[in-house]
Amino acid sequence: MADPKRVTNSNEMTGVEDNTTQVDERSKSKRNRSPVDGRWAVVVLIAVFVTRTVLTSQIVAMSVLIGEWAVQLGFPTSQLAWSYSIITSLRYCAGPIAGALNRTLGCRPLIFIAGVLGVLSLICLSFASRLWHIISCSVVSGISYGLADQGCVIAVGIYFDRWHGLANGFASSGASVGVMVGPLLTTTLINIFTWRGAVLIFAGMVAHFCVTAMVIRPLSWWKSGHRRESPNTQEESRWSVATVSSGVPICEETQFAPQLSIQKEDKKQTTCTQNQTDSKEHTPVASCCRFTKAFFDLVGFTILVKNPRVLVLCITVFFLGCGYFPTYTYVTSYALASGVGELKASYIFTISGVCMLVARLSHGFLLDYDILSPPTLFGISATLAFAGNFVIAIFSSFAAFATFGAIFGTAAGTALALAPPLTKSVTSREELPNVLALQAFFQGIGQVLCVYVQGVLFDSTGSYSACFYLTGACLFTAGVSGFILQVLTQVFQRRNTKPTMKTSPQSANLDSP
Repeated sequence: MADPKRVTNSNEMTGVEDNTTQVDERSKSKRNRSPVDGRWAVVVLIAVFVTRTVLTSQIVAMSVLIGEWAVQLGFPTSQLAWSYSIITSLRYCAGPIAGALNRTLGCRPLIFIAGVLGVLSLICLSFASRLWHIISCSVVSGISYGLADQGCVIAVGIYFDRWHGLANGFASSGASVGVMVGPLLTTTLINIFTWRGAVLIFAGMVAHFCVTAMVIRPLSWWKSGHRRESPNTQEESRWSVATVSSGVPICEETQFAPQLSIQKEDKKQTTCTQNQTDSKEHTPVASCCRFTKAFFDLVGFTILVKNPRVLVLCITVFFLGCGYFPTYTYVTSYALASGVGELKASYIFTISGVCMLVARLSHGFLLDYDILSPPTLFGISATLAFAGNFVIAIFSSFAAFATFGAIFGTAAGTALALAPPLTKSVTSREELPNVLALQAFFQGIGQVLCVYVQGVLFDSTGSYSACFYLTGACLFTAGVSGFILQVLTQVFQRRNTKPTMKTSPQSANLDSP
């Protein structure tokens, strides 16, 4: 007869073991669950939205601070305008630096470093009394904003896959909110706390970049359970049963002794030959070539040679930078010279900002529901922006400027927001951070070059229409490049699908009766 107490105890023990195994399986399933397109991805998206809103509002605030510095410090406006151009250009030209830091450190430390640099630069700016103080702080602020912007774009690309279009539209709409809120907030803070107090408040707002960095957890964090098991699995794999090609199991490490001695001799020979070759290659020219290659690999410029679609993408965003940002440079001056009042001229930017916000929030539906591909939608948007430039270049009435605000805000806002999905469609996930940095770099270079070419063109001709013809031509070239990129993407997809469509002879023999 079995003892009933022992039976009950054994049942209780098995029940406890079953409960513990169920709890362990649940905890492992929670740890192994991917956060991509999940609940925490929404938290990351909200943090990125706030960051881009604060970032853009700080950049727009510089235009208001320039007028205040000209009155309070007595600096000429033409020299103070360098601070605004430096911040806007370095925001995009710092892309390769952001890509290299993201590759070595990760997305989270990148945004944290950007927040620390931004806070320090704004605190120093609040004590500025000379022109070189403002320029130096503008350089550091531009680099920090560039790092934060690229980190946010990379974070959205990592945490969203299926709904990347909608997520990117919502994140980029933070820039539109910053454009609309920034000037009013800056003016209010200057009236209450003076410009030095307003800059210190801006430093506190930029400190929230560090909070965003804490929210953006790496994907490896969600699989931390595998890290705890990794030492055990390594020890088990080291002492596990090995099998040779004949299938005979080998359980003792002593049987490997002859093979290990042979391997050691081979290693000695290979090390000797490597030392001989290394001694030959330790020349200044060879070391310089290796350093240059490593630098270009780290920054990501070698991808331009390996992937022709990335090269076409960089050309496309280069012309987008030439056409989008310089267009707004002379809109107000052209409107005032055409007889449009100051109040009506401000309505142009309001119309453009509202249409830009709607376009950035809605274009994700066209992408996520596969209505249009990113290159096609980019080509259409850039071509419409080109049409908006030609409307105000030919006509100079307030109705023409209002039409321009609606068309250009919708089209160019969509084209600018499409840069991350466009980048994601032409490259792999491993190369995504570097390619995003490259497209931002080329976009910033196009902005800087076209602004100066536009100024030279206006000084030589004295006509605003010539400036808008130039930016319109650049946007048209960007649209054509977008359609070319779509053709290259289709060709690339067909080449990848052809080998998979072919049937092997073994499968054909199996299918045949």
